[in-house]
Amino acid sequence: MEKIEKYVFKIVLLGNPAAGKTSLITRYMTNRFQQAYSITVGTNISMKAVRFEKKEIQMAIWDLAGQDSFDSVRHLYYKGARGCVLIFDLTRRKTLDSVKDWHDALIKHSLVKSRIPVVIVGNKIDLVAQREVTKEEAQKVADEIGATYYEASAKTGKTVEQFFTKIAHDIIDVLEENDTKKGIKR
Repeated sequence: MEKIEKYVFKIVLLGNPAAGKTSLITRYMTNRFQQAYSITVGTNISMKAVRFEKKEIQMAIWDLAGQDSFDSVRHLYYKGARGCVLIFDLTRRKTLDSVKDWHDALIKHSLVKSRIPVVIVGNKIDLVAQREVTKEEAQKVADEIGATYYEASAKTGKTVEQFFTKIAHDIIDVLEENDTKKGIKR
């Protein structure tokens, strides 16, 4: 009987209001798109299990409110995060401009001693005519903070599964790196 390693990881989704965090989670969890926008109040937590190789991963995905009114408490939700998806809206340049601020706040408040894998997602790639951010501009920001960059659409589902899978793989890689440094064999 093959041994399955089981993990539970907290992954935070960060970004400006209306960048599409909740829509991307809804697409990932239910493969549906909700046209109506409703703001996240505080945080919503979704759980999804994924399995690859001999690992079963429960992802606790924390959708954190992006509104300024939550600034004073948001940092409390960063604690224990093992991975982060930073989301910006390809049709609003200012949301890309704030990605580094979101990343800096995560690093400052997460309390995780090891590297935190980060994926940056430019959402709303389906809105081609309204696009304000080029792929090159977004990739430059991702490179500056050591993140992987994806372009996605909550509406069509483009690359949503891929970037969530990528963050899970990256978290496992960091754990294995840490185990190797400590001399732990699995």
